[in-house]
Amino acid sequence: MTRILSVFFGLVAYAIFLLAFLYAIGFVEGAIVPKDINSGEVVPTIDAVAIDIILLSLFALQHSLMARQTFKRWWTRIIPDAIERSVYVLSASLALLFLYWQWRPIPSIIGRMLRRPRNLGSGRGSKARMLAAMFESTRPRRNLSIDRSRWSVGICLSSENS
Repeated sequence: MTRILSVFFGLVAYAIFLLAFLYAIGFVEGAIVPKDINSGEVVPTIDAVAIDIILLSLFALQHSLMARQTFKRWWTRIIPDAIERSVYVLSASLALLFLYWQWRPIPSIIGRMLRRPRNLGSGRGSKARMLAAMFESTRPRRNLSIDRSRWSVGICLSSENS
């Protein structure tokens, strides 16, 4: 019976995760979902920034702290080991859903700049241009030496690679 309840709890946790993940797409894109990143109670810019930073920090703290081995050892003394990961997934999903619910739009020039990068344009193909720009900005340059065996990046000082 305990195994069946654990599996059921896991299924519910991952269903809520799927809901939070799909809602994130609509939340950022401003499509389909009832509340997006640009909607909600309008408050002064400084208040909106402070609230949004607190919300992001809550998610980051929950996500980081629960992932630590020390926390997991302590936590599995309280809950069964079989549902530890499901509780983590459920907690992160609920933190995200809370973030979406309480998010405040930033009604200023900063908010407008964040909503639509001017140099990437709009309309057909703009998302492809945005992805290309993101790829280009993270692509290793000629003056960098990448050691994939150690996953480190260092500046190449020799003239051989120029």
